[in-house]
Amino acid sequence: MAKAHALFLTHGGHARLPNNRALLQDILMRQAGLDLVTDDENAELTADRLAAYALIVNYSGYRAVPEPTDEQIGALTAAVQAGTPYIALHVATLMWKNQLDYMGRHSGWPNRPVPDDLLSPAQLRYLEMTGSAFTGHPPVAPFQVHITDPAHPITQGVEAFEIEDELYQLGGNRAPLHILAEAGGQPLLYVTQWGAGKVHYNALGHDQRGLSHPSYQRLLVQAVAWALTPP
Repeated sequence: MAKAHALFLTHGGHARLPNNRALLQDILMRQAGLDLVTDDENAELTADRLAAYALIVNYSGYRAVPEPTDEQIGALTAAVQAGTPYIALHVATLMWKNQLDYMGRHSGWPNRPVPDDLLSPAQLRYLEMTGSAFTGHPPVAPFQVHITDPAHPITQGVEAFEIEDELYQLGGNRAPLHILAEAGGQPLLYVTQWGAGKVHYNALGHDQRGLSHPSYQRLLVQAVAWALTPP
């Protein structure tokens, strides 16, 4: 059986930390069985190139230089809307430095953000697709992950576990989200829909402490299988 051809975006974000990219590549290729193309320059973010992929996995984000353009982000959201499944990991909810200034201007992340001189319509559309926007986190520390939907294919067979990681705080409208796991009142894993495309977000995975956890790896492998399963 042919392996699914998948795109792994690693421009900026936590892919810069030692061995993070290599460990995730190993999980996605060896455990999840993907035929993986890794892109750390956003070169694949065109309509023509994205059409070749059965799945997009995004571990890119804040501190990317240069940041993705509106045209590139528009190609990504359009591909997902047309039906390409999308998995966003950790810092993929913080794609632009201006997000932090935008949040400061509004005293938090608004449920109905509007474009301005800090964030464009294309950028806000991306965050709407992804389902949330990063608003902060305490220092890396151990915390308990609670599975809220143990019957979902992504979380099936995974019990509550302790992990040492960043506990992301997320803003945005949670109504469209089906939350699969949480910690400290924050959603950690959820699924949603963007047009015809399945969307999954996993807020874990700051560094090797999180990425190497067996439960994290199982959740990611099962997320790939869920994403590639036809509706």
